[in-house]
Amino acid sequence: MENLENTISYCGLVCGLCSNSECKGYKEPINKNDKCAKEICIHRNCSIKRNIKGCWECEDYPCEKGRFSDENMGQTIGFMDYIRKHGETEFIKKLVINHNNGIKCGRDGSYYHQPLTIIRQLLGE
Repeated sequence: MENLENTISYCGLVCGLCSNSECKGYKEPINKNDKCAKEICIHRNCSIKRNIKGCWECEDYPCEKGRFSDENMGQTIGFMDYIRKHGETEFIKKLVINHNNGIKCGRDGSYYHQPLTIIRQLLGE
């Protein structure tokens, strides 16, 4: 579980639960072969510039950039609110419990494109 905590991306996604086996995570150096858009990721670039672990640590959270304004806004805010309230370790524990109960992460998962109310229900909030 500790390894999963190290794969929490700047936007709150958990790269260690992603189905893209070619990508090693958004916190890893840019690699054109991993099919992730790290070089243009607003959350990655902003978090690195501000020297924070992710948007949940930002004084401007939530802003109107990137995943805060697209069809994944519910997932992004839901995940980050959970991290802010319970911490990264508890967030990973919750996702692993959910994963083991069939509530998966990723583009084909249960959280993808869901409104905030559903995300909060899935996280038990």
